[in-house]
Amino acid sequence: MSGKTQKEIDVTDNAMDSGLTPVVTEIFRMGKQSHAMHMVHLHGKPWMALMSCLAMASLICGIFVDTAWSVVFLMMVFIVFPAILAYLYFFYGLIPESAMNVAPHRLIFHKDSISSEIYALQKPAPEATEEEDDKRTENPVHILNVPLKSVESLTVGISSVTLSLKGKGAFIWIPVNAFPSEDLFKIAIQLSTRYLKHSSDKTHPDNQK
Repeated sequence: MSGKTQKEIDVTDNAMDSGLTPVVTEIFRMGKQSHAMHMVHLHGKPWMALMSCLAMASLICGIFVDTAWSVVFLMMVFIVFPAILAYLYFFYGLIPESAMNVAPHRLIFHKDSISSEIYALQKPAPEATEEEDDKRTENPVHILNVPLKSVESLTVGISSVTLSLKGKGAFIWIPVNAFPSEDLFKIAIQLSTRYLKHSSDKTHPDNQK
């Protein structure tokens, strides 16, 4: 599918200039299990597929050939698979743009960038007033800025979209329910992909449920 034309970019710019931007989400965060699934989906599918085939082969050999192969199967399950997940976590999951997905954060979609305001996890403060609690929520502990030109591809799911970033292997998860309305979600995705040269038809982990 061809990329966005200059006319389509100009239309998006006009919509932004009309007061619809910046588009701001509610504060949300991604579940750790979903985060791991996304990392495997984006970066670990070939390795996991290969290891799964080898594990099944060793299990079959352990049953029908020699029980010693069962030891190989157990090593695959308890050593190799966790090692692959650890590799994905340290090399991709700890990249700031990926790690912020599991922290409470708010995405702000600008004309040429996406800002992520990252917040600390709220802990009970028995003696804190309601005003102090609101202040803790309103003040982000860190802000990340991602240029829209660094967006390499998008993966569309049932209830979310994942943006893959160039170079680092990082990704940004954008769920529909983080927005006040579905229309704002659509505008945010249009902004996020305005510099994409090619559209992607990848299958999102949400679609595999």
